[in-house]
Amino acid sequence: MSENKIRRKGKKRVSRNSYLSNDYFIDCSKADMLYAALVRSPLPSGKITNINFSELPEGYYFFSARDIPGKNEISTLDSCTRVFCNEKVHFEGQAVGIICGPDLEKTRKLTKDIQITFDITTIESALKEASKNYSRPVIKLPGQEKSKDGEIADLVDMMNILPALDELPREGKKSTYTEPEQIEKAVESINPLEHKERILAKRIVKTGFFKLTDDEEIIKDEYNEAKYHIQGSWNFDESSPDWIEPSGAFCYKEGNKLNILTTTLWSSYLSKNIANVLNMDEDKIVIQKTRSQTENTNGIWRTTTLAAQTALASFLTEKPVKLILSKEEQKKYMKPGLNTQISYDSAIMEDGTIKAMRINVECDAGYANPFAQEIADRITVAAAGLYSVENLSISVNIHSSSKAPTSIYAEIIDSQAFFALENHIQQISKKTSILPDELRIKNICQNSKTSLSPYKFKVSKPVETIEAIIRQSDFNRKYSSFLLNSEQNRENYGHTFFSLPRRGIGLSTAYDGSCFYGTLFPLKEEKIELTLDENENLIINAISPSATNSAIWKKIAGDILELDTAKITINSEYAVTEETFMPENFYHDISIMTVLLKRAAEEINRKRNSQPLPISSKKAITPAMRNQWKKEKFTGFPFQSTSFGAAIVEVELNSDTYREKINGIWIAIDCGQILSLKAAENAVRLAVQREMEKLIKDTNLSYDQLKISFLESNNPPCQIGKLIHNLIPAAFSSALSLALSKDVISLPCTEQELYELTLFSPSEVNDDENLVEITSELEELPFEKSEESSEDKKNAEKTEESIESSEEELAKEEEE
Repeated sequence: MSENKIRRKGKKRVSRNSYLSNDYFIDCSKADMLYAALVRSPLPSGKITNINFSELPEGYYFFSARDIPGKNEISTLDSCTRVFCNEKVHFEGQAVGIICGPDLEKTRKLTKDIQITFDITTIESALKEASKNYSRPVIKLPGQEKSKDGEIADLVDMMNILPALDELPREGKKSTYTEPEQIEKAVESINPLEHKERILAKRIVKTGFFKLTDDEEIIKDEYNEAKYHIQGSWNFDESSPDWIEPSGAFCYKEGNKLNILTTTLWSSYLSKNIANVLNMDEDKIVIQKTRSQTENTNGIWRTTTLAAQTALASFLTEKPVKLILSKEEQKKYMKPGLNTQISYDSAIMEDGTIKAMRINVECDAGYANPFAQEIADRITVAAAGLYSVENLSISVNIHSSSKAPTSIYAEIIDSQAFFALENHIQQISKKTSILPDELRIKNICQNSKTSLSPYKFKVSKPVETIEAIIRQSDFNRKYSSFLLNSEQNRENYGHTFFSLPRRGIGLSTAYDGSCFYGTLFPLKEEKIELTLDENENLIINAISPSATNSAIWKKIAGDILELDTAKITINSEYAVTEETFMPENFYHDISIMTVLLKRAAEEINRKRNSQPLPISSKKAITPAMRNQWKKEKFTGFPFQSTSFGAAIVEVELNSDTYREKINGIWIAIDCGQILSLKAAENAVRLAVQREMEKLIKDTNLSYDQLKISFLESNNPPCQIGKLIHNLIPAAFSSALSLALSKDVISLPCTEQELYELTLFSPSEVNDDENLVEITSELEELPFEKSEESSEDKKNAEKTEESIESSEEELAKEEEE
């Protein structure tokens, strides 16, 4: 691509002043382009009194909140966040300014030379007040407990040897005083401006006896009537792969237009906020949505903040400016999800029926998350899955912290709940001695009309899906055998004879819902119009879907009307001028639109013999479909359509090398009518390959075999989107738990964690008294994990080649 201009040929208009670019923003460039880097606060809280820096080299610029011509805020739904911190720091790494210049490395280096002065007069005052009644003992007696005054005095002493924060030397210069970590610890421990946790969103749902009473004694009596009382807690922390494109933006002026190139998923929201920040007419802002990797989840609102910061620099310098976050920034400040802790407390009858289930969810959203309520609602719906439980209590709390703000990616919200739920079901299976598939079939909702759950799902063949995958994988025989070996391993830790590979197998089930009716956004009107003209050419007036779905639409319409697909066109300009009120991935309507397309084509076919051409047919979603969800009562059908899947993962752990291996993966999916089997299989294979690098930190796993099956169905097609992400983590952790005889309660886990669980018995690992002894033993063992073993490199290369091959195959099919 030419350095002097951005490629425009082939761009597709997606809305007013918004276009779809064929490029990644990171590859775009123009003459005299400047590179930008953010200056961030080193502390999570405090009051900034001054920002000091030496004279910048020629051609380099620094801008902060005082340089913003418009509003220093990004407005998202009902919340506002700052473009740049102007005084009070709210979270660690908050941007206080931006530096731009012709050299990227030098620009990033200059950000470290900026000195940020904090007001610590309140800290010094608090320390003096705390030290008034302090007296230090002359002799410290053995075993003497430290008093509260003693702790305060130690803090005073620690602060007395520290200089004021505005006197800290720059990085690289020698210092005779305490380490910076000690300064941060001292400031955070007494800083009056420290972040106070807030509840950003919550959702509480109760049914059965939980709804009738809050008396814990009565609830305890109800639980005592059950045969088993089983509890567990799990943590799921979403992470992005290292190869993902960093977040950022590229901005430049062309005439009186300001062009913004970034991976946005919400173009109208982006242009509106840029106009407010720069105090300019929104019509003079052109949004070019660049290509994005499927794993990039930052295109909703955090990318808008980055784009606003970049646009400010370009607007003031009148030069092209590109901001690219470093890998460290991407990992620390642009996490794809929320750190979530989910606990289950269930009462199980002797026959395996789940009598009651109490679910508590705690999510850390960082300083802010405008979509907190949406996340809370989605997790609430997914928390009990498709299981029919009469007595249900679900409490979801999303709270703030001093960490960087988080965002939302609607397609991965449910995975956090499914990971904990399916591990809990596996836990119940093991303690009740009921096979995992039998337990699920007994409790799963097979008919929405008879379901005891407040949430109903349009799933037609859940039992058939589970039974199919059990037969394909020989699950029950393997599970019984591995379980027996697991129990023997527990009793024979330390015996050389039993240092054999440990095997485990895990089952998980999940759904993937499309078109969430409980969204906070105003639902757009789904509509489609088909016209068969005088020459029997069919025009489909609708927002154009992907290339694969476009081919599917043409095939459906062609089969109904007996037309060649060459005579069918999709007019995407039909709805292009409509305002987009929500991010693209919030409300997937491809399944609804496919149903409407089919109905419209059938109507034209009926009229074809009785009416002259041209014939048109308009179809839209009916209010009755949306009324299936009772938003006020938070009950009913939350999704327009739902696909269902089951996955089995078989793992093996080598007791000598402490390395894990996946022997096989089996997946069965019920997603209605399959319109392109090859495309569906390729999509699943690609999703599985990407899951392999998310299970163990810094490791790309491989598998020996992968078997995929789809259940035959004449029901309308449903999306499978992130169904694989909802299935694989839980199946993998369940298999590991069986192999180790110890519950794996968090993902991703590390090689060291698996090593410790393999080396020591479960009782030793859980015994706090042995913790110090175990740690010292580990330090003496000759186990060192290299940065990247040869096996890891081979697996990484294999995964990379497989992903590229699958993507090329999909692209080739779309072109055909």
